[in-house]
Amino acid sequence: MREIKFEAVYKNKCYSVLTIHFLYGDMISDIVIDTEDGPKEMNQYMGEIKIREYTGLKDKNGKEIFEGDIVINEYSSMQMVVDEIWFAHRLIEIHKMNNSLGDYNVIGNIYENPELL
Repeated sequence: MREIKFEAVYKNKCYSVLTIHFLYGDMISDIVIDTEDGPKEMNQYMGEIKIREYTGLKDKNGKEIFEGDIVINEYSSMQMVVDEIWFAHRLIEIHKMNNSLGDYNVIGNIYENPELL
């Protein structure tokens, strides 16, 4: 079973989510992120936050892969964006890996590194 984790994107920067409460579906009622200055409640900024979910996968260096990450294949230089959780798990089936994308490296994400697209 994969670990459930989230990151919050606020003003084009990703932050670890410490606490998140879902009302139903993907509607969020409360969120606390980890900033450089410590935990910060972000409820008043809910409309400005995007949520990234951890795929349960790690790249060749052990970096966790989240939705919106940009990964590159070290052998073919093929670059792709991890769009949704199911896409990442399809990659595992294709490469027959176990919780790792051994040929792939996270080089950034679509929020903090749009120039990579």
